[in-house]
Amino acid sequence: MNIEKRLKKHLDKKRFARVSRSISKNRLEISRGFILDYSDELILLQGTDDFQIQGFVVFEKAAIKEIRYNKNDKYYDKILDWEGIKKELGILTKVNISSWKKLFKSLKKKNKNVIIECEHPKIDQFIIGEILEVGKKKLSILYFNAAGVWDEKPTKVKYKDITKVMYDDPYVEVFSKYTRERGS
Repeated sequence: MNIEKRLKKHLDKKRFARVSRSISKNRLEISRGFILDYSDELILLQGTDDFQIQGFVVFEKAAIKEIRYNKNDKYYDKILDWEGIKKELGILTKVNISSWKKLFKSLKKKNKNVIIECEHPKIDQFIIGEILEVGKKKLSILYFNAAGVWDEKPTKVKYKDITKVMYDDPYVEVFSKYTRERGS
């Protein structure tokens, strides 16, 4: 079954998915959760970890190598259903996922802090912060570090380098509450 049919099947049946994404020639990354939406370019997945619903993950459709649903995944899916966790699934913040630019415009408009990952080994970048400006080929984000301190200058990120974006995630939401005042 091709990727498009698998995406549709997982979306329609609200099935757990283990998605393998190609990051580089020799590197795959795994995302686990429920496919809530997709466009020609991007996938919106609600992540799960240790039998808990997490935030939302967006990545490129073209990077998908496999959508696995084996006996282990089926059993995990059943457990999530038995625990009532699947009832918690759903889009909290409606966003446009037709392109990276439109996604970031949607998230900026809603004042959402995000995590942007550029997982390619030559870049290997993790950026958490506030979206400042959404341009044609890149965006500017004001990063805050693990001590909650904001950078003085924004970080520019090219869309072509982005492999994954997360928002409405417990990590982002909790950390964002405890950032320090800018300029202090």
